[in-house]
Amino acid sequence: RMTHNFGQIQQNTQNKTTFIIKNMGDAPLIIRKTKASCGCTASQPKKMNLAPGESTSIDVTFSSGGKQGKQTQNVTIITND
Repeated sequence: RMTHNFGQIQQNTQNKTTFIIKNMGDAPLIIRKTKASCGCTASQPKKMNLAPGESTSIDVTFSSGGKQGKQTQNVTIITND
């Protein structure tokens, strides 16, 4: 499980981060889908099939809108693992 804390941000802003996914196994890792909860968007990974030891990145943007207080959002990555 990976996390990112944007800290204190302003309302009505877009805040971006990048997660690195690495295949730590000894078989190919297939990324089938990314799904973001409300308030986030997640890009498709740069690569969908990762050989053992290979990495890719997923860009995630959180749009704060008019939200106030602590927010928790999730990005789900569906793979063959």
